[in-house]
Amino acid sequence: MSELFVGYMKITAIVLGFLMTFCVLSCAEGEEMNMPMENSESSDINCTEIEPIIPTPFTIDLNDDGVEDFEIKYLFADFESSEPSGAYIGRLFSLGENQVLRKASEPTLFPLTIGDIKEALDTPLRWDGSMSHPLISVDYCGDDRWAETWRVWSLDESSSYIMGLKLVKDDVDVIGWMEIELSQTDGVFSVLEVGVL
Repeated sequence: MSELFVGYMKITAIVLGFLMTFCVLSCAEGEEMNMPMENSESSDINCTEIEPIIPTPFTIDLNDDGVEDFEIKYLFADFESSEPSGAYIGRLFSLGENQVLRKASEPTLFPLTIGDIKEALDTPLRWDGSMSHPLISVDYCGDDRWAETWRVWSLDESSSYIMGLKLVKDDVDVIGWMEIELSQTDGVFSVLEVGVL
């Protein structure tokens, strides 16, 4: 094979990878942007000229095997509207084929106990293999102004949330959980505890 052909194939692979990532993120964001969030009954958002400091991304190794299973990243999403709008959204990204426990017609975070987490689930619970799951966001108000506080993607206000997680590796699924805390002051995502069942 000529070096020119190999170079062409590498560029093609990079472009296709970028396009696939863009499509997956766009579809996931579009599907979930209409989901209600905590305190969404009030359309009044207090805005400030202070731009939020975006927390640093990090990874989570749920079963402590040295392999990263999930990643937390904060990305800007530009909402289509006649006025400038958008938000930085803190998302949980599933690495590989790992999955997140979700509840039909609910945002990512909902009341859950460790006892609810199991391989075979009853409706409306389901294992979701989507690439990313929104957890917290801060709105852009336009004119270089931002919401004063971050909003948690939940209908229920809580000091912490339990999330069910499934690691899909080879022929064995590992069911686990993590307890998290989300700061509405600065958007920081904290893992309080993790475990496997």
